[in-house]
Amino acid sequence: MIRKICPICDQTMTSAHYCRNCRSWVRQPIVREVTYYLNERHPARETDCSYHTLTKKPAQHRSKPVPPVRTSSASAHRDRGYAKSFASLLLTGVILVAVTFFQSCVSADDGFLTDLLEPGTHPGEDESMQEVEYQELTDEEVKKAGIACSSAAHFDVSGAELVRPMMRILEQQGVEICGTNTYSYNESCEDGTTWYGTWTSIDLQEGEQGGYQYVTVEYDTATGDLHQINMALEGETILADTAADVLELLEKLGALQEHEQCAGQVREELAEAAQGGNGYQLECDRLYVEGIAFDTCYRVTIMRSMP
Repeated sequence: MIRKICPICDQTMTSAHYCRNCRSWVRQPIVREVTYYLNERHPARETDCSYHTLTKKPAQHRSKPVPPVRTSSASAHRDRGYAKSFASLLLTGVILVAVTFFQSCVSADDGFLTDLLEPGTHPGEDESMQEVEYQELTDEEVKKAGIACSSAAHFDVSGAELVRPMMRILEQQGVEICGTNTYSYNESCEDGTTWYGTWTSIDLQEGEQGGYQYVTVEYDTATGDLHQINMALEGETILADTAADVLELLEKLGALQEHEQCAGQVREELAEAAQGGNGYQLECDRLYVEGIAFDTCYRVTIMRSMP
């Protein structure tokens, strides 16, 4: 069975390119070939399963009975002694194998014992991470419907119109811009949820330590409303100033409520967290700012929580 893993948060992805855990678009997820557990039900679409398909058992042919062979009492006593010795050795071997197997199960990370105690589940995996059926949609289809997706919170500002002002912020910080590219992915899931995403990625010059630097603006394909902003930069001060300038831009455009205005706090705290390689989380009402060390860069996400 194929499992797609998000390279950003290392969690199982249930969609082709969208990670519901860290809410990121993943162009090339990590693909792993895994086998089924005995207590795991395979997808309903797989009808040809040799394990569950009923097959006729081959006819069993009975052999003719063999007449017993008479032995002397001395021979029989010797044979019983050999049998007892063999049984003792066999029992000892079975115990050693059982102890070794149990120790390996306890120390292993594959969750074998968890599977036995909780059938149908695996460590670090809940129902939200089980793969679901989904249908990919074109940009034209979702734009025609004109309904915002249900799997992401939205800012009341156009994501596409933020790209140029953000490029000016980066230029003011002395970050060299290499170019931009835009791509999209839209899906409708069997549980009724929808997710429509368009990304404009601002590619930046490689960092001094070889880190991949970028800024990505994600917005709803159907309505154009902003979903979130991601940035990855090497310099701690430049990162904090850029994130704070972006928040001030959102304030100026009226995209943030009064209790969500926290640019000054982010400017003070984020550089220190990035310099120490520590994670950063700030919640102001529904506004959420998260930072995490990623490769040689520090990645910051500015987004809103679902109402």
